[in-house]
Amino acid sequence: TSFLLELPENHISGSLHTIVACSGKLFAVISCHIIQKGGQNVQWSTFLMEVKEDGTKSEIKNHLFQRNENTSVVACVMQDRKICILATKVGAIPRRKGKSTKFFVYDAALNRKYEYSRGVNWDNLMFAAGDEIVVTRMGKFSCMKYSMTTRKWRHVKEQFLPFPTQPFESTDFSSISDGSNFYVFGGKGVKSMESVAEAMCYNYAEKKWKKLQELPQPLRQGATCCIQLPSNLAKCHIKCPHCIFFPSRSRAKYDVHYQREEDDDEYDYDDGSGYTFDDDYVSDGLWSDGVPDYLDDDEYDDYENWFI
Repeated sequence: TSFLLELPENHISGSLHTIVACSGKLFAVISCHIIQKGGQNVQWSTFLMEVKEDGTKSEIKNHLFQRNENTSVVACVMQDRKICILATKVGAIPRRKGKSTKFFVYDAALNRKYEYSRGVNWDNLMFAAGDEIVVTRMGKFSCMKYSMTTRKWRHVKEQFLPFPTQPFESTDFSSISDGSNFYVFGGKGVKSMESVAEAMCYNYAEKKWKKLQELPQPLRQGATCCIQLPSNLAKCHIKCPHCIFFPSRSRAKYDVHYQREEDDDEYDYDDGSGYTFDDDYVSDGLWSDGVPDYLDDDEYDDYENWFI
């Protein structure tokens, strides 16, 4: 998908920290210079903005804090309603260590921001696990946990997120948590600095890593955003055993149990990846469903029962 980020006229030199999905909407954490009245004073601030997917003007929901060149920010979503934002070295002039780390919780339903910075410490990973927010880094033997019930931070001496058991030589990887699992996608090789296709998952309950299917080339070095889609909106592939495939350039529906004719065997291609020429025909709209082209007009759209 694509969207437009349009800042007010007095907001210049913007930089995007992250984008999260919450309550069916997209939110972005952005920093930029804000020119005050008269153009004399310029503040470097970080704020939360709702991203409009329909192309309309984005809306600033809340100004979070002033920042400087050393400020770092991470964010995650809790219970598909609350956006948690952790930042360190905040302020126009950074204060002494431990006093410049802030933690905010933005309630998307109430459009309100709450600050729970007392007792928080900074680390480069923050994610939701069950009904708690965990702040740690991979391989560390301690972590900070924030309870949404007590609204307090506590220090826990445990290795909550160990390193993968299988070799995972990647840096700048993208990560996300769905509350039960921690996912790691792609990144760059430590030695070659080229994009890698590895994807792994760590289950909090089982405390085990498992390797996932490798990423396709277009998704490598991409960001991740954890969302839920209705099954009728999640388009899959023609070989999927769970759903019916709807090619984007055709109005026909294809049964996943479609059997090829015997005389087509000589055109089969199998490299062990499950790819067939059918995939190209479907994605390019070249699949022939035996229906004349004139039946694809809008006046014949009432035929929703056609299956091949």
